[in-house]
Amino acid sequence: KINNIYDAASSEKEYSTKTFLNWFVNEQFEEETSAPAESNERVVVNKPNEDEEPYDVTIENSRKKLFADYSKSRKISNIITAVILVVAIVAMLLITQQDSLMTLFGWILAGGSLIGLVVYYMINKNKFPNKTREYIKELTLKLNENTFKDERFNNVSYDPAEKLNIEDVVGDSVYENLSAIASRNVVKGNFNEKEFLYAEAALSKVSTNKKEGPIFVGKYISLPNNIELRGRIIINLKKKENPVDLPTSIGNLDVLEETEDMVIYGFKDTDVKAALGTLFLSKIKELAPNEHLMNANIVVWAGKTGFYLSYDDAIMGLPFDKPFNKDCNEASVNDVVKAFECNEALGK
Repeated sequence: KINNIYDAASSEKEYSTKTFLNWFVNEQFEEETSAPAESNERVVVNKPNEDEEPYDVTIENSRKKLFADYSKSRKISNIITAVILVVAIVAMLLITQQDSLMTLFGWILAGGSLIGLVVYYMINKNKFPNKTREYIKELTLKLNENTFKDERFNNVSYDPAEKLNIEDVVGDSVYENLSAIASRNVVKGNFNEKEFLYAEAALSKVSTNKKEGPIFVGKYISLPNNIELRGRIIINLKKKENPVDLPTSIGNLDVLEETEDMVIYGFKDTDVKAALGTLFLSKIKELAPNEHLMNANIVVWAGKTGFYLSYDDAIMGLPFDKPFNKDCNEASVNDVVKAFECNEALGK
């Protein structure tokens, strides 16, 4: 299953399509193995323990072991498939013979191989899915410990079974006609005593084109703010060439400011600098797209700020057949912290 997911067909937004399919690795295994659902107990995210090995070493060692188990399992499956195919051909040849003894032996051979195949499947069907779940559980915890290691984060926790509700993002009015949301790693906690919601998500819109990929794939952050504002302001920090995941729920908003790499939308009479503050407008430029950050949408309402940080597959994909890239992950962690710091600068 994982091999099929990684070999998924590309589209105009190849990174997003492949990543979008990647969300469902855990769910695929859950459905196929009928495993019990995760408990609803929240997992506390502690600060990294300096006496333990670095998080990237732990993740890479676990990844290597999982991939080695997968490769071994695939080789065994291929060998068994080849043996069963040969046995089936021999059995058919014997069954079609005019000799009753050979026909009987052919049926015994066919029945034995079928029974052996069923027994092998029953013994091994849960082994790799269970190992994958354990790997994802460890991976999620280690990444969260590193992401929220800053001392300004506290009371951070997540529920492995929790999913982001589509209602959580519809109210932001950044993307219109949302029809589905896939998510993982929904984290809640405090940053400088302000409650936050963080999740990795993929958003899809209503569409008759099945080949069309999701309209957003990345990291979502929701935070409270203390500013007064009529309506909303959407800030889009985009790539100059081939921009992706642009906001689509513009509605009755006007373009207040525009450059080749940033657009600010809001009500026509909105004074952006007075509403958001010059410090905030300066700091958000730190979220300009880079090698892996494909796009950044920031929506500001009175009392609430939403960050939509779009990433490529190097960030959003689960490390499996390729080594864990610590530098990529550290870059995204820096982006996340910058988003929290930007919200602190609102109105200043």
